[in-house]
Amino acid sequence: MHFSDQSNSVRSEPAFAEMAQSLKGLYTRGRLTVILVLALVGFCLIVNSSWNATPDSALYLSLGESIARGEGYVFNGEPHTFVPPGLPLILAGTARLFGSDFFSYRALMAVTGFLAAVFGFLLIARVAGRDIAVLVGGVFVLNYVLLYNATFVLADVPFALFTFIALHGVLSAKDTPTYAWLAVSGALMAMPCLIRINGIAIPFAAAVFFFSAWRNLSKTERLIKTLFFLIISIIPFVLWQYWKASFPISESEGTYLNAVAGRHWSDQVRVIATAVLEYFPESNLALTGISVKTGILEVPVPLLTLFGMVQACRKGERLFVPLTVLQFCGLVLTSAGTRYIIFLLPGLYLFLALGIFETIKLVRNRHGFPTPEKVLVIAFLVLGALNLGHNVGVVWEARHALEKGGAQNDRSSAFFSAARWLKANAPDAIVLTGRPRIIHYLSGCKTISLVRSGVPDHEIYLDTLDRLRRVTESNAPDFLYSDAKDLKYHDTVIRGLNSLGWGVEKVPEASSERYLLFRIVPLTEKRSRE
Repeated sequence: MHFSDQSNSVRSEPAFAEMAQSLKGLYTRGRLTVILVLALVGFCLIVNSSWNATPDSALYLSLGESIARGEGYVFNGEPHTFVPPGLPLILAGTARLFGSDFFSYRALMAVTGFLAAVFGFLLIARVAGRDIAVLVGGVFVLNYVLLYNATFVLADVPFALFTFIALHGVLSAKDTPTYAWLAVSGALMAMPCLIRINGIAIPFAAAVFFFSAWRNLSKTERLIKTLFFLIISIIPFVLWQYWKASFPISESEGTYLNAVAGRHWSDQVRVIATAVLEYFPESNLALTGISVKTGILEVPVPLLTLFGMVQACRKGERLFVPLTVLQFCGLVLTSAGTRYIIFLLPGLYLFLALGIFETIKLVRNRHGFPTPEKVLVIAFLVLGALNLGHNVGVVWEARHALEKGGAQNDRSSAFFSAARWLKANAPDAIVLTGRPRIIHYLSGCKTISLVRSGVPDHEIYLDTLDRLRRVTESNAPDFLYSDAKDLKYHDTVIRGLNSLGWGVEKVPEASSERYLLFRIVPLTEKRSRE
């Protein structure tokens, strides 16, 4: 990865030009090599043959392996409507080519993570120049949240990779606005839309960028070419939505649109307000690698980033600003999480750098601060060290996994224990559980969900007798797998089963301190045994 001297810092956009000029000469091939080697070593060392069990990961793996077996886009015995098919198709290809084992999936995620780091770095270089890239992009390449999430089989890291690739296509189409380049760019942009639902907003952010960048074209030509790009970008997403509309309604898996649009307005306000507040510590963690929730310490970095974004917008930046604004408008409709903003990190790091640079410019004359570029370099060296330090912990956990071909840690081990018992002793059982995706993936048993996805908040839990009766009347459950940590809901479910004439008997060998497996039996049978 080498940038020619002729391009200086690989030309920077006007919004970052002054900062790039002040950092001129910072890039060297040796510094870039060190950064890439550190990143490559980290991504290689997180590959093992264990699984970090999460509900979403189990869902993606189940769908991917279902496709690989030729059974279609099916989860738990029914066509799936909740997540787009992009990642399951990638996993299906991996399973067919390399096998459906945890090592193959972990290797896939590590390769995807490293490629995301490289393409994110190159994106920063194309927008802001190589001198800024070796500092700001270098921190992104070593980002803790990126490495950590590459240990999970989830959509966030692949989504980031394909977003970066698509944005490279956008930059190329901006420089060469032919219909051929726009078609290629639109096709690349279609991939993020098929990996995560919020990918549908990215083409519209790119459209804003195109319309503002093509000043040498007439407004009519800009409009026509922008619409052409948008149509190419969203056709696959529209076809997916049309296709899944023919699927039968599921009791356990709904849709994103239904989950958001079906909320009461008061719930909507509460969710948005909570997410806005939560994204301060989450953004701070994503940028620095430090998790703090004091109400004060986690605020400065996000505020500097926001200030930098405002400054970039004032200076004419129209790629990362619309992308960030549009995405956060959607992200606050659900609970906050660092993994959801990985694909925004190149832009956020640029905004943070600009925010620091402009802030020091403002206060330097009054308070005798060091030069903005010196403060900026020191700040990002500290950020790099913090992220790199946390990466050591990620690597340590990966190298000391609890099981080979099994659980990554103690939390995941409880699911494996229950699933192995079910697979050996009751492979055809129906399990009522709050972890339906994990239990179904590991055991193959049909599951009934105690926590529904893709539905409004007030319909998530089976906390009334009518709801419990409705989901169990057609498929009487044989087992209950419950989370004792949520004692109130655990007791509610058991009381509901009692009201329906069912009792429960614990299966000790398949239970942990927190997660408990119960055999469901007629209440009369249980009482006769007692």
